[in-house]
Amino acid sequence: MADIMRIEQSAFPTAWSAESIEQQISNARAIFLVAQAEKGIAGFSLNWIVADEVHMLKFAVDLRYRRRGIGRLLFESTCEAAIPLKGRIIWLEVRDSNTAAQDFYKAMGFQTIGRRKGYYGDTGEDALVMFNKIGGV
Repeated sequence: MADIMRIEQSAFPTAWSAESIEQQISNARAIFLVAQAEKGIAGFSLNWIVADEVHMLKFAVDLRYRRRGIGRLLFESTCEAAIPLKGRIIWLEVRDSNTAAQDFYKAMGFQTIGRRKGYYGDTGEDALVMFNKIGGV
């Protein structure tokens, strides 16, 4: 959990607690994947699957491993894990100011489908809602 928390704290302005992450991981609806590297965890993806939808709650790659294909691998693995669970679509919220993440998600085929005004309680920042299909649905 130490690697997850290190990545969490570096990737998100308001990090979740270890207890919150552990609680989400233990949820029966969770799809939790990690990318292992030679010196620990390089990234993680935490998602919920509800009916045919995957909601990406957390997606982060360690700063030391960015731009090496880890994010693509995590995203593709998340989709692969969702297919046998009948996941057909995947969606997420991303900070309006996080253009690097938005660019990554667009490169993965996501489209912006909406905006949640004042979504982030820590700053009042808007969230963009992004959507993608899984497995060519």
